[in-house]
Amino acid sequence: MKSYGKVVSYVRLSQQEKRELAEMVHEYKRQGIHTSENEINRIAVNFMIEDYQANGKGSLLARVLEALSA
Repeated sequence: MKSYGKVVSYVRLSQQEKRELAEMVHEYKRQGIHTSENEINRIAVNFMIEDYQANGKGSLLARVLEALSA
């Protein structure tokens, strides 16, 4: 069952990120799966939260942030 968010959090995307996100939505719609950019963003955020809670310093977020700061 889908849950719907009520609290707003904005993210600024590059033009390329926005195009790729829109393409993902379009691809799923071609497959008959209804989704939205918002839903995909929430899936990504929830994945990152769960991964961080489970893996801490070994999480994808921690590894990417470490690589970006190197």
